[in-house]
Amino acid sequence: MSDSYQPIDCSLYDHYEAWATLRMVVHLEHVSEDGTPQASEGRIVDLFLRGKEEWLRLDDDTEVRLDRIRSARGIPDASSR
Repeated sequence: MSDSYQPIDCSLYDHYEAWATLRMVVHLEHVSEDGTPQASEGRIVDLFLRGKEEWLRLDDDTEVRLDRIRSARGIPDASSR
């Protein structure tokens, strides 16, 4: 798996912001740095930059790089279509 960051679609970022604002519980399907499938669930408490990479943090302190998310609340990211 290539680990260089790939910017996500702005409309997906808008969804993450809205879910954070509304304190909605989100179910994320994502992959780890080594490509292993992962699942996480919780409320998004922060969207932030680490270097030039975009990340989110859930209320249990799980951090996920946005381009590693394959599905959030059933909405697939552009790379999984």
